[in-house]
Amino acid sequence: MKKHRRYSAKAFRISERPVPVHAWTAEDDSNHFGVIEDDVRKLIRELSEARFALAEQEKRVTEDTRRFLLSILDTLDAFQRVFDSIETKKEEMTRQTRIWVGNFRAVYRLLRAMLAERSVTEIENLDHGFDPHWHKIVETVADPSRPDGTIMEEVHKGYVWQNQILRKAEVIVVRNSVTGADVLPKVVGATTGAPSADVTDMNSDGAKEADKSGD
Repeated sequence: MKKHRRYSAKAFRISERPVPVHAWTAEDDSNHFGVIEDDVRKLIRELSEARFALAEQEKRVTEDTRRFLLSILDTLDAFQRVFDSIETKKEEMTRQTRIWVGNFRAVYRLLRAMLAERSVTEIENLDHGFDPHWHKIVETVADPSRPDGTIMEEVHKGYVWQNQILRKAEVIVVRNSVTGADVLPKVVGATTGAPSADVTDMNSDGAKEADKSGD
């Protein structure tokens, strides 16, 4: 029968004395701290480069999304032109044509729902008159019964996305005199009920430069 070795309890006695810590001296490797410093500098540089790359990627994603949303708006405009044209010939439509129009309207609603899911909202401040921040003039008309800057018609709807103007509303406004051209940009300066001025214009010079670089 194999005998077990006996150990003295004294060999396993736990000491509460502190373990000596090595103190760095001049005799230690002088390059040790230099290597650590180089590693830290490298990590800081890589972190900075990663942050820059992430910011650039976010810009590209935002710009690609903006282009995609604008293409949807163009498609909605095309559908709306078809609907406006059909409206004048409603009595002449055949049963098959009505079915096609119904399908078009279903696609139109789906596209609008897609915009809503991405928090794209319409600019609805036409009653406040022309404001260059929100509107783009495509035509002017004379109407002595109305003040300069009154919006007579909205040709294309404007939209806001992520607190930025995705597309300005294209409008027809009243201009009764040559001096009206100077009045128009100031019409809504102090209008109450207009949308927040915090909304910025995505179609500024910066966005145009992005468009050029992407072409």
